[in-house]
Amino acid sequence: MGQIQKMGSGAARLALTVVALSVAAASFAQFYSLGFPTRVFDKTTKHAAGPKIALESLSTVNTYSFFPAIDNSIGQKAIRPRPREANRPLPVGRSNRLIAGSTTSQTNSNTGALFPGIQFTGLVPPDCSAAVGLGHIVQTVNSRIAFYDKVTELATFLQNSTQFFAGLPGVVSFQFDPRAIYDQYNDRFIIIFLAQDDGSSASQVLIAVSDDGDPNGNWNRFLLDTSVTIGGTDSWLDYPMVGHTEDALVISGNMFGFGGGPFTGIQSFVISLADLYANTGVTSTPFTVTGQGFNLQPGETYTPGATTVFGISLNTTTSVRLWAFTGLDTATPALASTTVAVPSFGTVGAAPSGSVTFGIDTISGRTMDAVSRGTRFLGAHTIQAAGPTKSSIRWYEFEMGTWPTAGSPTVVQQGNITLPGNQWACMPAISKNADDSISVLYTRSSSSIVSDLVVSSRSTFDPLGTMGAPTLIKQGIAPNAAGRWGDYFTVAVDPNDDRTFWGHGMVTRSDGLWATEISSWTVSRVTQTLFDPVSISTLMGTHTGGGLAQILSSDNAYYDVSAVLASGIGFFASNQIEFTVTTDPALTVELLFTLEAQSNPTETVTGTVFLWNWNTGQFEIGNSFSLKPADNTFTCKLTSNLQRYISGGGQVRIAFRAHDPFRHNGARPQAFQFRTDLVKLQVSHIVP
Repeated sequence: MGQIQKMGSGAARLALTVVALSVAAASFAQFYSLGFPTRVFDKTTKHAAGPKIALESLSTVNTYSFFPAIDNSIGQKAIRPRPREANRPLPVGRSNRLIAGSTTSQTNSNTGALFPGIQFTGLVPPDCSAAVGLGHIVQTVNSRIAFYDKVTELATFLQNSTQFFAGLPGVVSFQFDPRAIYDQYNDRFIIIFLAQDDGSSASQVLIAVSDDGDPNGNWNRFLLDTSVTIGGTDSWLDYPMVGHTEDALVISGNMFGFGGGPFTGIQSFVISLADLYANTGVTSTPFTVTGQGFNLQPGETYTPGATTVFGISLNTTTSVRLWAFTGLDTATPALASTTVAVPSFGTVGAAPSGSVTFGIDTISGRTMDAVSRGTRFLGAHTIQAAGPTKSSIRWYEFEMGTWPTAGSPTVVQQGNITLPGNQWACMPAISKNADDSISVLYTRSSSSIVSDLVVSSRSTFDPLGTMGAPTLIKQGIAPNAAGRWGDYFTVAVDPNDDRTFWGHGMVTRSDGLWATEISSWTVSRVTQTLFDPVSISTLMGTHTGGGLAQILSSDNAYYDVSAVLASGIGFFASNQIEFTVTTDPALTVELLFTLEAQSNPTETVTGTVFLWNWNTGQFEIGNSFSLKPADNTFTCKLTSNLQRYISGGGQVRIAFRAHDPFRHNGARPQAFQFRTDLVKLQVSHIVP
């Protein structure tokens, strides 16, 4: 078919038909669990790449050729669930005293758009993934693909993956575990599905890339053969995890023996995006890793010019393994790994979903999401909470520096999202925006909560390791009876402002089956506003020169006060300085006073800042410091109970005092001149 011009959306809102299929219907990879080798590596390990593998069956499909554009029928056949594998124990790591942060009572997330995504398709779990572009959202689940207009929130395309990939030579029928990403550097969408046949002999990764930032229209489609023999076992790829730079796509997955065989290792592929977009000569560079963990999660990269994709997996109960796919702008990429100690953690089983005691599978603690921004790398997974048996979420932020070229990664902060009472938290997706705000989307459940979709966020002003209180996105209706959940959610940052977060997760409907939700939110930002004083007056001493103008800038022009003697106490000089602030006292999180002053001519005295409490009508002591004959710059910072220091009219009042006391050794105080050169107030406040 020739090129078809792109058309406006104009489609009706997605309204999917409830499908009466058994909740037990599940994907071919229905039950798989976290497996770990007994060998533990604590040193940097490099991995050699194998020969390049050509991607087969290049073809193009145009989404305008589908009629109807929105197809509510079920095209994927139901697959009998596999027996659940027993969880393999995580190797016990060396004990340490590292501590993870906790949640706060501050709600930092401000909800925005919320609209229904794809509804139950007959497969469990949905494997929620979504990509957010400039004007569109691409959503994938087991096993459907949908496009939405971000402004109207209307679906413009909905098809089964088997229809979308039909005509791709060699493709097999069962398709599952989808991923969708948006390449913000090249304005393209990328869709990935796994495929496997019933004869247990084929393992494929299906890749489709849009021709521009509008998903409606042409897509190039590719097939990558991922079956490989590892340690004598013919293996297939499961649970794809995806990362990318502006140059390369990285796909990683867990390998299992066909026909319910054992976990055999990790296989990863590096593919040139330029080749994918050009639709010619596409090859992949494979890396097969054995004996070094499970679930290598590459990170989404929000770093222009980056040539490395970082990844994370679990290593022991007290360490994680960090990975680096390097040289992604070259024809010879490489893979390195190292381990980093983290606070001890354990794993836990299924969470309650209302009346169903084991209603939500927490997926045994595997790393589930990761993101890079600059030299910082973040990851998240589910752990067992301390105390009562329930699940929490553990998240990390690492400083990667120049590793693996030189140096080693270090932990910047790490925290636990532990909910109160008997509330469980699992299935985290994490991202970070241009403000360095971090958001985690996850599931909250308990014996009385069936399946809440919630988000916790932190701003850069929050203490390291802390995450804000949960904000409800969508409430589930009926208990989940399918057991499986997730297996993953998605958080992405809107490329229009690089600040708004978009999330894709699931809840339960009134019939207990899953439904997906697409939502957006912002994180309250903390910004700083600088205020000049509006008045200055003398409290103690004799004013000898200068006025308000002399304390507005650091120019060696002074407001001068000669100290006076207080009998039996010493010499004193003090000023009263007032500000008028225009920020909301309720949203103020820090008051920072900067003062520049000196004593004259030779005496070093004690300087002290006092703050006026408008509730009590008294001054309260702030900071004290040594005030020397040369200019000195001091700061006084307050971060709690700030509303008492701001009047209803926005007045802030301080007293700035200099004091030379009688000494215990009998030394007598000396007269001095108190000279103030500069006074400023910086107010840090939340911007919703």
